[in-house]
Amino acid sequence: MTSSEKSTILSAVRQLLYCAGCFGVAFLQHAVAAIYKERTFDENGILENFQLGELLLACALFLCVSLIRKNFHKLGIVFASLCAFAACRELDSFFDDHIPLIGWKFAFLFILLAVGYAMKNWRQTREELLMFFHHPSFSMMCCAMTVIIPVAQCIGHRSFIVNILQMEHVGSIKEFIEESIETAGYFILICSAIELFWPSRQSNDTKSLPTDH
Repeated sequence: MTSSEKSTILSAVRQLLYCAGCFGVAFLQHAVAAIYKERTFDENGILENFQLGELLLACALFLCVSLIRKNFHKLGIVFASLCAFAACRELDSFFDDHIPLIGWKFAFLFILLAVGYAMKNWRQTREELLMFFHHPSFSMMCCAMTVIIPVAQCIGHRSFIVNILQMEHVGSIKEFIEESIETAGYFILICSAIELFWPSRQSNDTKSLPTDH
């Protein structure tokens, strides 16, 4: 078995493990709901804290990527900053209570710092982006962003639910749809960060190609 074939098989195994992890996250939510019932998605409840833990873990993993994988040094910091922003967004009620006027919106500093850092080091950031676009992690991150933003936010939008169900418990249904999908999306983001620790399969294939003399 060639090194390229081994790399392909290992990549497939990792993808299957990520998929199994998504099932695990879904079943975890089922188990939590069986215990906490209508309090499952309460503010500062167990699943909201779990989401916060997911984002902090993703942030830590991207920082580790930045330290360990030198070819993603800049991007690792940028992605970690964006995860830090999302973590602050999850703590919006806490920051709104403890930071006058601005509330959780101070977290936009993380986005400004990430963009500023990327632009200041644009040449290296551009090179890392091009490598990232060829990496399996890119597709996984796109999947995570699709689940977190258009699926969770748009499908869980209050007016959309009201138009279809015409029910009085719209708030609870909105939380159920939005939060449960977000939890899965954050897990996929973690998987994307983990995948960055491995080199791209395409780069291995390129190395194995014969060269012309």
